[in-house]
Amino acid sequence: MEKVILNATPREVGKSASAAERRKGLVPCVLYANGVAPVYFSVTELNLKPLVFTNKKAIATVEVDGKTYDCMIKQIDNHPVTDRPIHVDFQALIPGTKIRTSVPLHTVGTPKGVVAGGALKKVIFKANVECDPADLPTYIPVDVSHLEIGKDIRIKDLAVQGIKFLTDANQSIAKVVTKRASR
Repeated sequence: MEKVILNATPREVGKSASAAERRKGLVPCVLYANGVAPVYFSVTELNLKPLVFTNKKAIATVEVDGKTYDCMIKQIDNHPVTDRPIHVDFQALIPGTKIRTSVPLHTVGTPKGVVAGGALKKVIFKANVECDPADLPTYIPVDVSHLEIGKDIRIKDLAVQGIKFLTDANQSIAKVVTKRASR
């Protein structure tokens, strides 16, 4: 699992305080943890880039007020026009406590059906899982090299140690279909 270190600065709570942080070029954030008061902080948009604009899962190590928290993004609010992050919620990761999140699925290999003239069609791009934070993968590789035309691979075909899939076991991940005839 990749780790990204965020050097954060504490911030005030409220709409006007959040707006003031945005005017300074910062993104207001909040960290939630069970049994602990929320931690309010700000980070630069550039610092968030490895967490937000990626197709991999990463753990953030937030350093604020001399304390360090391992966490992951829970929710991102983006600007409706520019699509830039304007607020981020983080969830603290507590060792031994299972978390529920989605993990990207990356297809690996060239299917036999594609070599024979078919096309690979990806149906879903991430799966919902439950696991210990230590077992959380950056992504789940899905080997599609054995797929022939008309065949698919499903969630139940994956076996990743330490992970319980919450996505329906019969959900298709990718399939090889015949190409449409040209007209």
